[in-house]
Amino acid sequence: MDLVNEREIMISALQRSGHHAFVDWLLKNCPRHLFLNCVTDERFMRPTFIAGKPEARFVNDLDLSVDRENAGDLTKKELLVYNMESFSVEDAEKVFRSENKVARIGASKQEFFVIWLRDPFNNLASLSRRGKNALIRENSARRQERIEKLNASCELWANHFQAFKRAVNGTGQYVGICCNQWLADRSFRDQLAARFGISSEHEASEMVGWGNGSSFSHFYEGQAAPTPAELETRWQQVKEIPVYRDLFQNAAFRAAVIEFREFYRSPELDQAYAELIDR
Repeated sequence: MDLVNEREIMISALQRSGHHAFVDWLLKNCPRHLFLNCVTDERFMRPTFIAGKPEARFVNDLDLSVDRENAGDLTKKELLVYNMESFSVEDAEKVFRSENKVARIGASKQEFFVIWLRDPFNNLASLSRRGKNALIRENSARRQERIEKLNASCELWANHFQAFKRAVNGTGQYVGICCNQWLADRSFRDQLAARFGISSEHEASEMVGWGNGSSFSHFYEGQAAPTPAELETRWQQVKEIPVYRDLFQNAAFRAAVIEFREFYRSPELDQAYAELIDR
């Protein structure tokens, strides 16, 4: 079987989890790449979806043709990256293991399934911020819809956390990455780069617009990436919204949040625990 991709990386993540910064870092450190943004099923490439915003949904440095790639005329690549947002890990795994994968995107020498996890306080804060107006208006027609989406996101976060634990503890076959640790720890980024067989020379110093920028600031070209401390205090901007605070009273989600502390903690998150969990 002819190999098309030297390395293939699937990223299973929640929306607003910071994984687009990770993708940007991967692409900067590995030329001859293609990033397929927001894969939803085993088709992988969706030409109509890509055509709506190709610069954000078919990111490459190879001058690739969507039509040729979609027809199976595949260009060899050093790196193929694709993400699935807000699907369960099990659903993402089905796509990763699809029998149609080789026909659609080509065979890969190395395959990595990344379970990407941002701390729950700030991940849920970013999701809450996007629908803040509906959440604070008692009579808003969209309020219940937003609440249901946030509750579903809590379930998905817990789902991803269970898989993340298995990966980090070495009992799974996948790569578990905590967004917070990746941002804060250069040596951790170096270790990941070595595992993927890419450089770690270039940092993700600017925000990317693929995920519509930040929930907390308007996106503009060349915008500097927030510091890790800034990203770990987003929760403070929504902490007075009752719906947001109530998310942490769900027993199953709350238990997962408490256990997450064993894998990553910081002064900023310790404060979040004190105000939202230990209250």
